[in-house]
Amino acid sequence: GLLGVVETRMAQNKTEDALGFLQAEADKAPNRLELRVALAKTAERVGKFDLAIAEYQKALDSMDKTSKERGEIYARIGEVYRRKGDDVSAIAALQKARDIIPESSIVMTTLGLTFDHAGRTPEAKQVYEAALKLEPRNGIALNNLAFLLAEHNGDLDDALTKATKAKQLMPDLSEVSDTLGWIYLKKNLSDDAAKIFQELVSSHPNQSTYRYHLAMALRQKGDKPRAIKECQDALKNNPSKEEREKIQDLLTRLNGA
Repeated sequence: GLLGVVETRMAQNKTEDALGFLQAEADKAPNRLELRVALAKTAERVGKFDLAIAEYQKALDSMDKTSKERGEIYARIGEVYRRKGDDVSAIAALQKARDIIPESSIVMTTLGLTFDHAGRTPEAKQVYEAALKLEPRNGIALNNLAFLLAEHNGDLDDALTKATKAKQLMPDLSEVSDTLGWIYLKKNLSDDAAKIFQELVSSHPNQSTYRYHLAMALRQKGDKPRAIKECQDALKNNPSKEEREKIQDLLTRLNGA
């Protein structure tokens, strides 16, 4: 019943009311672990990451030290830190989760993603491979490992095999199509790459990454005018600082060629 009240208030966009209600109920019944976890999940859901971490930690403090549920809470903490941009803390929490629930491919996939974001490529590759041993049909791990291999001078044929399998498992996920296109680009299969990126741009016209990748494929094909236009359009679609620099560098090279 309590959680039903929370969902109703969330549906009415009464976020602060929902959090305040849960906080009061959790404080009144400190031994009710489900309320503490519900408060943490709700805080996480609305982007109040520090509150979420604090409440997850309180839940941990009240759990049996041998409980498998501790692994799930550490996994949640790791995900919150990852979303917060704190890779070091995220990795520490996710490694604790992995120690407690080593059979969880979800934990390992998230750990691999965090290692990758932190620039710890060998560890990311190792963890993705471990996740796939546990769950060979883990589409996210297949896709992420395929992209990692393509980006870091790995076996492109192996990357293509993994990305193709990920596409079969998750045919509608644009990120997987992007990975496939990126691998084709690395293999100098310009027409195949351009076709995939053009489809992505058509369905996601405001996504700067897909326009940037299409520009790279068009440049590889020798279509300089269209590549320049895609770079210009990509810059209009709020790319991240890092991506903006890459687009501007490509545009400079195109204009100077």
